[in-house]
Amino acid sequence: MTDTLTGALARDRHQGLATHPFRSLADLAAAIAENALLGQNGADDHKLAELTAAWSSARPRARPIVVARFDGRYRELLRAHRRQDQPKLALAAAEFARLAYREIPAEDRNVPLQVFLLNYAGLKLAALAQQTPADWNAIDSVAFEIAAYWNRFDPVVRDHRLHDLVERVVDLLTSAVAHQKPRTITLAARRLHAIAHLIEHYLEYRRHGQ
Repeated sequence: MTDTLTGALARDRHQGLATHPFRSLADLAAAIAENALLGQNGADDHKLAELTAAWSSARPRARPIVVARFDGRYRELLRAHRRQDQPKLALAAAEFARLAYREIPAEDRNVPLQVFLLNYAGLKLAALAQQTPADWNAIDSVAFEIAAYWNRFDPVVRDHRLHDLVERVVDLLTSAVAHQKPRTITLAARRLHAIAHLIEHYLEYRRHGQ
């Protein structure tokens, strides 16, 4: 549970996995979301500068149909940063990451898209749980998405410890949403965010036949 996005991203780059520009863009946005959720305001300035440069570079490669969506999320992200609204900053950054994940071509993904989307959903859920008042319809919708993402690749996670870990977090999340407990949702969502990276590394490990 101590595995952070920064540590996972550093290992990915060391292993040559974060090579596609939209993967790098998604990782930067996810790092901004994570920093915002942890209340690390100072860390966002540097990451925002990196994100701006990365988006400027990747923008010509984005499909025209999604450029406006990227631009909209980027403006929301900057606006939330100026207002120091950490939950909205985390939410906008998570949505930006989702768009970037979806732009990574299938052949350049080292793991299924659902693993990336599980990471996104964990960040989004934590951001929604920190908002006041909480949007329970949105929270319930994201919790449903998380269960659907997990069901898609549940059969391929054969490590029983990792499998049980995910099951326990999903059960905790489901219970917290049903009883409308924001603090427990935040805890479960942060755990899910870390677990998504564990799943990514596990699948990459298996892909290389190790």
